[in-house]
Amino acid sequence: MDDSFVVQTDFFRSSLGNQQFNHYPMKLPTKGMCQFFQNVHDNYHEYIQDIINFPLKGECPIAAREFHLINHIFPSTALPPTFPIGLWKIMLTTEENNIAKIKFAIMIKIYRDGVF
Repeated sequence: MDDSFVVQTDFFRSSLGNQQFNHYPMKLPTKGMCQFFQNVHDNYHEYIQDIINFPLKGECPIAAREFHLINHIFPSTALPPTFPIGLWKIMLTTEENNIAKIKFAIMIKIYRDGVF
């Protein structure tokens, strides 16, 4: 895949953790696939070290592969301290020619000091 595949994100939050999600006005920049992975390397390098088979910095086009994150706790330092607690759903969509080709739904539960 190259930059003709465009990655966009949508964030949804359930403040009570009951899966009643509200669309949250936050996004990662919409970018071509190669630019998206470059942004991840530039801004989140320390958080992707444990991902097995992750695309290398500057790799473009990105060849088909599987990459894995096994038994990993999301690093709290990746979020601003004011980030709201709750259950989060992050939708990553990859489109080519305005047609969705790949969709990921990522669920994360955010705690503060062990309290939800």
